[in-house]
Amino acid sequence: YQIDLTGAPSGNGTLSDPLLRLHSSSGSEIASNDDAGGSLESLLTYTATTSGTYYLVADAFGAHTGTYTLSVATTQPPEPATLDEMADFLTDGYWQGTFRSGRSFDTSADNQISVNITGLTAAGQQLARWAFEAWERVANLEFVETGTGFADITFDDAASGAYAQSVTSG
Repeated sequence: YQIDLTGAPSGNGTLSDPLLRLHSSSGSEIASNDDAGGSLESLLTYTATTSGTYYLVADAFGAHTGTYTLSVATTQPPEPATLDEMADFLTDGYWQGTFRSGRSFDTSADNQISVNITGLTAAGQQLARWAFEAWERVANLEFVETGTGFADITFDDAASGAYAQSVTSG
């Protein structure tokens, strides 16, 4: 389901900063959205895993009164992507969508990608090794751990949250 709550920003009411909440039949909040896509409007896309009764709460950030437009539409999930389409997205599609050059590893000489996981906890290192094994089973890749120094991919737990950075050459 796609649920839109619009108000003053789009001229569909007087609610200044619409805030949309979705609740289960027991009243538990399942999802919410405020400021979808950089606007002050609200948009939720929700896939119901069970049939039943759901409740929508039309609210606002700040002032809680005003007029608004609420629309609900059913949507079809996208067709599953092929392996080639997913690979293309990872190397080029995502990057082109953010106006940057594609990213890939040159494995023409061999199928090895070096990794340094010494910056992870013992549990994090084990999770990384399991992930490497999973990739090696489905792709012609071999992840080679380095003890220290340069690696194609370096992992660490130096900051909270998750992020990545990359450098391109050639």
